[in-house]
Amino acid sequence: MLRKLVSLATAGLLAVGSQVGLMAQEEEVDLGGDASAQIDEVGELFEAEPVVYQITFPRVQAIVTPVFMLDAFFDVHPNHWSKGQTNWAFGGEFIIRRLEEFDLVFGLDWADIRTTDDWWRESDKTLVDTDWGQNGLSLLTLDVAINWFTSVKPWWDIYYGVGLGVAIVLGEFYKTDVDPQCIIDAGVDPFESTDHQVIVANCQDANGNPRLEPNATPEKEDSIPPLIPALTLTLGSRFIIDGQWAIQLEAGFKNIYFYGALELGFIFE
Repeated sequence: MLRKLVSLATAGLLAVGSQVGLMAQEEEVDLGGDASAQIDEVGELFEAEPVVYQITFPRVQAIVTPVFMLDAFFDVHPNHWSKGQTNWAFGGEFIIRRLEEFDLVFGLDWADIRTTDDWWRESDKTLVDTDWGQNGLSLLTLDVAINWFTSVKPWWDIYYGVGLGVAIVLGEFYKTDVDPQCIIDAGVDPFESTDHQVIVANCQDANGNPRLEPNATPEKEDSIPPLIPALTLTLGSRFIIDGQWAIQLEAGFKNIYFYGALELGFIFE
């Protein structure tokens, strides 16, 4: 699943890169010139208007990988926010704001993408390919974003933006094969049937404990990459209190999940 999602994210990054290139041409920024000259040019852009800074901490997000995204790769899988599992991300931001123009946002987030222990089966596989999955994965994401904003009131603005970065995959995912005998005992061919209710009824007890292949040991999923590209899309609303405190309500997409966030920030010059 993650390999396919990485491909989708990479395609998104290429599309964003193309748009950034077009924007740079419109601003007549020479992307092919000397590196030091480009750095000086960016510095001049920030010096053109007043700049203020904001530290956003804490940044608390409720996150979810939508069922339809998992359904594209798995016929059977658990979900976020099910069976008592909750999924959150925590982090912070450092923002450089060029007044009346845009925010340059440096972010760091840790996201818990675990699910409860449950059955997993890839799309178009049969019952014998069902695994008992133990998902202990999380993501540590570092990204840089540009947010454009519209001031509705002096104390209220609406912003939207896009970010690029990298996510470090933490933790492990272990899988163990189902015991084919419990499927055979139900009078079903494990190599032909795709009816998951056979496993629910015959391959786990009343407490949900699975019946696994005898002598099998959990096998670590080795197809999960250690790093994946991060694409962030953001829409939010910022409320400024006493000119120094910011409360932000934000929603968006990051990596492989959607999120809703509540953030507290401190503004200074």
